[in-house]
Amino acid sequence: KYQLGEGRFGSLLLMWQYDFINPNQFIPNESDFIDAYASFVKPTQQPLVAPVQALNSCEFNPTSSEADNFEYLDAGPQVSLSSGSAFIPLPKQEGPEYYPSDSDPILSSIGSFKPESTYKLDVSGGVGATGLSGFTIDSALKTPAGFQLTTPDIGYFQGTSYTQIDTLENTTFSWTGGAPGDAFYIQIIGLDGETGARTNEVLVCRPQDDGSFSIPSRDLSRITYANMALVYVGRRQTHEFTLEANASTGQSMSLIYKIGVVELLH
Repeated sequence: KYQLGEGRFGSLLLMWQYDFINPNQFIPNESDFIDAYASFVKPTQQPLVAPVQALNSCEFNPTSSEADNFEYLDAGPQVSLSSGSAFIPLPKQEGPEYYPSDSDPILSSIGSFKPESTYKLDVSGGVGATGLSGFTIDSALKTPAGFQLTTPDIGYFQGTSYTQIDTLENTTFSWTGGAPGDAFYIQIIGLDGETGARTNEVLVCRPQDDGSFSIPSRDLSRITYANMALVYVGRRQTHEFTLEANASTGQSMSLIYKIGVVELLH
C-alpha cells in the first residue's frame, strides 16, 4: 500500500452545477446538469487547484498553467461524494481518475447538488504498489451559495432575438443572493452566429463577489470576430482537507454556473 510522500498536495475534488437560464436558446435544447471529478496522486509541491487571476481584472484568451506529470494512485473501483440524501458515485476511469461516464444519469441529477452544503468523501481503497488505503472524510468539499443573475438578461430569447451587448460600451453584470464565494467569474466565449462555432475569443473576468461588476469596453472590444457569445457567470468555493492516507492535503473546488447566449454588437 502507498502510505507516505514527500510533498504536500495529494487529492483533487471538483463539482460543478450548470444552470441553463433558458434551454430554448440552444438546439437541441440543453438541460441543467452537474459534473464531478476526483483524483488522488503521489503528493506534490504543486497545488492541484490553479491560482485565480487578479481581483477585478479581465483577461483575454488566458493561457492554462502547465501541470506536473502526476503519479496517480488507485483509490479502488469507485469513490463517492454525499451530503444527506444526495449521493454522487464516481467510478474509476483511465488514469486512474474518477468521474461519471457520459451516459451516467448522475450528470442530469440536479438534486444531487446542494448549494451551500458540505460533502463527505468515501474511498473504498485500491490495491498494489500505488493502492491508497480506504478512508472517509466528513468535510471534503463545500459548495457555494446559489445566486440569481439580474442583468444583463443572458437568457432572453424571442424569435431570433437575444439580449444585445455592445462591445464598444461598458457592460454591467449584476447578481443577488447567497453568501459570497471565494471567487466569482464572468466568462464570455465568442461564437459565429451562422455556424455556432467558437471563434477562439474568450474573455474571463474575476470581479469581487459583491453583486455588481462593469466590464470595461477596452476589454470587451478585444472580441472582434464573434457576433454571438456564450456567457458563463459563476460563483466558486474552494476547501482544503487532511488526507491522512498519504500524509498530504486534499483540495476541492465547487462552482455554480449560470449560462446563456447574447448577441454582440461592434
